[in-house]
Order: sequence, then C-alpha cells, then structure tokens
Amino acid sequence: MRNAFWEKLGGLVPLFAVLFAMNVVLLVLLLISVPFQTRPAARTVSIIAFGVLSVSLVGTFVVIRKSRAYERREPSK
Repeated sequence: MRNAFWEKLGGLVPLFAVLFAMNVVLLVLLLISVPFQTRPAARTVSIIAFGVLSVSLVGTFVVIRKSRAYERREPSK
C-alpha cells in the first residue's frame, strides 16, 4: 500500500515543485514586508504566516525528495 502511495505521488512531483517555488517566493515577500509593518497585530499575523509557510515549504520538500527517491529505487525481484 505504501509503495502505491509513493508511486502515485511520483507523478505529481512537478506540481509539488511549483508549490515549493511559490512558498519560497511568498516567504521572501513576507520577510521583506515585516519591517514596514507598524501595527503589532499585522506583525503577529505575519509571524504566524511565516510559520505556516515554513512548515508547508518543509512538507513539499520532503514529498519531492521521498517520491524521487522512490522513482530511483530498483524494483525488488
């Protein structure tokens, strides 16, 4: 069952690569905007968004790495 999951996910690597790139761009934009925010509530929301995007970035990276590693593996005989 687990192998079938990664096999199906392997076809979605380009989608996860796009999500990874979007997360990187959003994190950079968020980091640039934080010093210009003067209200404490806006900064709090930015910090929470930074945390969510960081977790999403790590998650997409793990999915890409695992699915590519599964593609490279030799089939067991």
